[in-house]
Formats: sequence, structure tokens, C-alpha cells
Amino acid sequence: MTKRNYNTKQRDFLIAFFKSNAGRCFTIDEVLANAAASGDVIGQTTVYRNLETLAGEGVLLKHAMPSGSGAYFQYLAHGAREPEHYHLLCTQCGGVTHLDCDFLNKLFAHLRREHKFDFDKQKTVFYGHCEKCADGLGFT
Repeated sequence: MTKRNYNTKQRDFLIAFFKSNAGRCFTIDEVLANAAASGDVIGQTTVYRNLETLAGEGVLLKHAMPSGSGAYFQYLAHGAREPEHYHLLCTQCGGVTHLDCDFLNKLFAHLRREHKFDFDKQKTVFYGHCEKCADGLGFT
């Protein structure tokens, strides 16, 4: 028997939420806070289960948090595989910048050739602060 995906009110809310915030990443807690702010009551377990399912289906990308204690999720349009690039993830605002960088491509080619290690661009995320948040924190 094959497993079927059922569209529930919670699943529909999550997909709509991520579509309307396509350029950003969110933790489960942030999703719950946004749901509560919009008047939708969704349990943490339901959100977690649905986000994991949507990530498995290719609707969302899942990025591990630097602390290893959770993940950020981001909408991936049409469930299609995202073009290969690196990600810059702002840990302050959750904004994601997609980066295709010749310098990094050369660095990773060196690591592949000289150190026999191949990076998955799809999952390579650099964590830090975007320009706006860095300015707000007093970084230059």
C-alpha cells in the first residue's frame, strides 16, 4: 500500500506561509509564532511532522542550525530541485542569499581535487549576519 499525502488545513497553511515568504528561512518556533499571530492554532508536533514531510517531498529545503539543535526551513518553488548554488543564511533575520561564486567554486574544486572531498552545494550554508543585521549589531 502506498502512502498518500493528504492536504490538511495545517499543511495548506504551511505551504501558503512558506510561499509568501519564499526568500526566507524559518525555524519551527518561528513558524508556530507566525501561525499564532495569524490566528491559526497548530501544534508543535503537527508543524514538525509536516515540515519534515514537505522537506522530504522537495517542497521545502531543510538547513541544519549551526548549533545542531534544530533546522531552518525554506520554500522551494514547485518542488523542483533548486539550481546549484551556495547559501548565506542570516541567523538574525532568517534571510537567505543565494550565492554563485567563482571563488568558492575554485576553492571547492581544490578541496575535491587535492583533498578528495566533494561538497554538496545544495546543502552548503554559510551562517552569519546579512549587511542590514550586521549594521544593526554594530558590525562593519
